[in-house]
Amino acid sequence: MSSRCMKKFLAGAAGAGILVTGLLGCYQTTSQMTVTEKKQNEAQGGAQSQNAAEEKGQNTSTVEGQVQAPERYQASFETNEGMFRVEADADIRVPEAEKMEIRPVKSGNISQEDLDRVTGVLFQGQPLMQYQDEKQAGEMTQEECERYIRQLEALRDKVDSGVRERLDTEIEAYRKRGEKAPASVKMKEVPIKVPEPADGASLEGFVTIGEKEYEFQMVTVNDEGEVLQKIGFYDRTARCAQYFTESRVSEQEGDFSMETPSETIIGEGNALLEQLGYEGFALAQLEYQKAASPYLEEKDAETGLVLHYTREIDQIPILYYREAGKYATSLTLREDRKSDGGIGLGEGNSPIQKIWQPEEISILYTDEGLRRVLIKNPYIVEAGAGEAVYLLPFQEITDVFQRMIGEKYKSYQEQNIKASAQVQQIKLGYVRTAEDAEDQEGRLVPAWIFYGNMETVYPEEGEYLLSQASFHSAAQALLIINAMDGTVIDAP
Repeated sequence: MSSRCMKKFLAGAAGAGILVTGLLGCYQTTSQMTVTEKKQNEAQGGAQSQNAAEEKGQNTSTVEGQVQAPERYQASFETNEGMFRVEADADIRVPEAEKMEIRPVKSGNISQEDLDRVTGVLFQGQPLMQYQDEKQAGEMTQEECERYIRQLEALRDKVDSGVRERLDTEIEAYRKRGEKAPASVKMKEVPIKVPEPADGASLEGFVTIGEKEYEFQMVTVNDEGEVLQKIGFYDRTARCAQYFTESRVSEQEGDFSMETPSETIIGEGNALLEQLGYEGFALAQLEYQKAASPYLEEKDAETGLVLHYTREIDQIPILYYREAGKYATSLTLREDRKSDGGIGLGEGNSPIQKIWQPEEISILYTDEGLRRVLIKNPYIVEAGAGEAVYLLPFQEITDVFQRMIGEKYKSYQEQNIKASAQVQQIKLGYVRTAEDAEDQEGRLVPAWIFYGNMETVYPEEGEYLLSQASFHSAAQALLIINAMDGTVIDAP
């Protein structure tokens, strides 16, 4: 997709997020959140702000009328004694809705009906197979060795001479392996049933569709015993040469363009989502990924386009995001700390506290077609009280942002690291909080997310050096602010 087409898509797609560069370095993402709410009648300036809006002729009965947000937010400032700089030139997205409310939410399960529906579409009537003898797992057949040899031979024209020598060695090794490999490996068909914890909490197998082989996995409990509802469907056909991971991604087309127009991929993904039976989801994020390969430079490896989908509640999206960095303190704005600049410090989450991973559906396509489908951690969203909550005017939200963004990343200053943030988009929607991560119950609350990217400059022998990104990531949340009371929602 051209830059022009990308802008057009992002401007029109419901719930679409920006594509941004991730925090430089490594971090751990968690969706464990803390949030402190004020009662509606305690929101600062609520009545005065509403009266002012009504005097201007604005319709305060809608979400747009309440928040009074401009089309763009522009700002430039420094904080943390000049160690942290913020540049903002961001478009603002506000849902066209009459009201927002608080909705209880809890973790759901992938039912047998869900599993049958999904596999019925993805498997195209083909059976799920497993190795008859576990000792044969991973053993290659003659045909597989020949297929890998063809893939490696096709790579030789794309690489330099040094890598060609490695490829020749690999090709020869597969030829020798093929001479000893069996013509076939004994497989058995397995029933497609939701796994019980006693069965290892996972259902795994392979399905062959046409000339492609796919790996299928369903997990209901992870290795730590936590509930993890996940369905994964992966194309293994080209796995010897390159494979896709979730960490090697790009925030924009750039050198990662594909022959297949992105509009075509989006259409195919939307159609597949409908076939899978997931209603009430909308495209939230585009993300270009590069395949990891032991032979190719990243720029030469296969490109994939990931479509991230998220649930909508009355046309208001549950916001898709990835936390930009890891920090230790839980920050909230509190009345009793006004004398200290309005900053209240919480204790943060215990490292042994269980994590409630967010709901998501993602579909990955390359020019070769469908490569991956992931369905994770479905929600059960319950009905709210039906009453609209009061939303702070956007001006008050930006005041919170300017006070709190430095506090969130203060650890950089403490380590003598310079940092800068570029805010590129701001969205209002629902964010899930974890009231009880142990039982995986929480609420959907109205919140603003300030999306953007970050750069860090590390000191070395008295000079500052720009750090090099080890990966990129999309939809980075620089700061998440409760739209009702201005508290900061965080994920330490």
